[in-house]
Amino acid sequence: MKVAFTRSVKATLKGCVLENPTSETDPLEQRIAAELWQWAFLDEAARAAVISPQSDLAGSLEYYLCGLFDIIPQTQAKGWWCDGVVDLEIAKLNRTTFRIIGGAYLMQSNSCWIALFELEFYFEMQRGVAPRQVIFRIRPDLNPNDSQFQWSRVETLRANRPPRDRDWAIAVTITPDDA
Repeated sequence: MKVAFTRSVKATLKGCVLENPTSETDPLEQRIAAELWQWAFLDEAARAAVISPQSDLAGSLEYYLCGLFDIIPQTQAKGWWCDGVVDLEIAKLNRTTFRIIGGAYLMQSNSCWIALFELEFYFEMQRGVAPRQVIFRIRPDLNPNDSQFQWSRVETLRANRPPRDRDWAIAVTITPDDA
């Protein structure tokens, strides 16, 4: 399934800038925003349901990543798509900014990889429904079909995630047309 993106995209892919002519809010971004704000106001014990692999957030992120892969030339050329997200972690960076870290099942033809990803959502105000900016980073790292694959390595990847955008396979900033 393809997701229509209605936001401009400015990519740090070798100086590439992607543009989309409309500035309507993406329905997936609205759903993700609602889940993030719900998570922010839950107590610690209730937050696990929001980040479980069966949650609405996980489903929305899967399709959101597919949409990103569809508009980024590098991922488009490789034919990547997302077949689920796991091991989600959310951090509230400040009053209006969230970072989601997780593993994505990254598919390409008949290959499957676990890719470490980050999504940062920046909102104008608390409980905002449309982010003013989204930063997406991804790095395909592990092949679960490899006989040496161990899930514990996913945690190691997260703990040692790249500190700079240039160290990720892809780092993209998405902003509305009018920003």
